[in-house]
Amino acid sequence: MNGIPATLHGPGLPGIGEPCQLSFAGTVLVVAGTEVVDVPLESLTVTTGGFDDDTMLLNWARNGATYSAVIADPSAQQALVQSAPPDIAPLLLRGHRNLRYHQRKWNAVVWTLGIVGLSIILGWWQSEAITAWIAQQVPVAREERLGEMLLTQLQAEGGLRDQGPAVDAVKAIGTRLTEGSRYSYQWFVKDDSQVNAFAGPGGVVVVYSGLIAKTDSAEELAGVLAHEIQHVEGRHTLQAMIHSAGWAAVLAVTLGDVSAISGVLIHQVGNLRHSRKLEREADIGGVKALARAGITPAAMTRFFEKLAAEQKKSGGDAGFELLSTHPATGDRLAEVATLVAATPCECRPLEFDWAAVKADAASAEEEVDIEGR
Repeated sequence: MNGIPATLHGPGLPGIGEPCQLSFAGTVLVVAGTEVVDVPLESLTVTTGGFDDDTMLLNWARNGATYSAVIADPSAQQALVQSAPPDIAPLLLRGHRNLRYHQRKWNAVVWTLGIVGLSIILGWWQSEAITAWIAQQVPVAREERLGEMLLTQLQAEGGLRDQGPAVDAVKAIGTRLTEGSRYSYQWFVKDDSQVNAFAGPGGVVVVYSGLIAKTDSAEELAGVLAHEIQHVEGRHTLQAMIHSAGWAAVLAVTLGDVSAISGVLIHQVGNLRHSRKLEREADIGGVKALARAGITPAAMTRFFEKLAAEQKKSGGDAGFELLSTHPATGDRLAEVATLVAATPCECRPLEFDWAAVKADAASAEEEVDIEGR
């Protein structure tokens, strides 16, 4: 079936999306991929993506899940606008004009930034200092745009919750820890039995239900959140994404256009590993953030020590992804314990029904297991 080329994202599809063809037939958008789906025009929303809003996204909901058809090629975007029926054409036209505005703006500076960026890369590439410098040059708004792209992908994959007792607890603790931040944080719980959590660029924070199930108190979760938040505040997450994706990512971020590599960057965010230096910075910043919020900093080391002991007891086969990305070495934990002892804190208990929070997280895991069978 001939149509306009696009990439379809949604539950059950590959992380990089599935090629598809788009066409209009009366009052529906026909999406022809592995299967052919008719999407009513009234259910469509049109947004733009990419660091420079140079990608058009057609979004819709189906059977409780969110799907997106991504059109990155300019000629395909124009063809889509021209072939659209009157009911949807104005929305597409506004999006297309926004795309063209950003393309003209960035084309004016691409050569200058390209030369400067390439010179820096060739001279310093393997240095952690250069990726840190480049990460610091990225405007917060652009970093948050990458975070939104990450969030769209996570939502399309399913299992991401933004409400319920577990989410409420994560949000309440996180909000307390990030008071006065330059970022607008978003908090989610992923229904997954792995013991893991990560903070994406721009302040998208995801805690796995399996991690919540391992905590004995709200303070232990606060310790994990405090550490992850510091990776955002220090732009460690963005820096690690750039370094992990290679020099092409550095050039793309410098030029402000990462639409071609955004899928690679987003795919890696849950498995990023930070250097010892950045882990130490996150530990120190996390202890200070906990103390400022009136939450006992000792909970940070207590939880990591507990996980490390359980992993050792199980022979290293306990699914503790958090320890893989944030190794709880003896030296590191001892240093944090020393810092905790020297940090004054007017601490007060966090008021949560933690049994109810853990039950909510556990019930979500059970639902996922049942659906998987």
